[in-house]
Amino acid sequence: MQHVRELWATPEWGSGGRILTDLTGVSSSALPDPDQISKLAAVFVNLSEGRTRQARWAVVANLGYRHASQFADAIQTEVRSVLVFFDLASACIWLGVDLEPLRATVESLRIEAQSRDHQETD
Repeated sequence: MQHVRELWATPEWGSGGRILTDLTGVSSSALPDPDQISKLAAVFVNLSEGRTRQARWAVVANLGYRHASQFADAIQTEVRSVLVFFDLASACIWLGVDLEPLRATVESLRIEAQSRDHQETD
């Protein structure tokens, strides 16, 4: 829930019309249960105030595909179009963005997130 609140605290998040979420690094032990997903979606919808209504949102998920699909279904009223993909290349085609520059950005963000996770557990 904290992550959703942090996203909404960033004024530019979602304002560009295209959103990409990469959940491929999420371990199976970190996946939320269906009730948690419903609560997370409710918080998202409550905080959104229409900011993402015109966005195309691609979610890339492997282990969490079913979870991401449940979330996507629950927020359909707040996002013009949200689809869940198994791979980054397909998501990029749908979003209309070049894969290679985005792949580098995603990898950089993954490394940053892993570094933060390690710092928090030390």
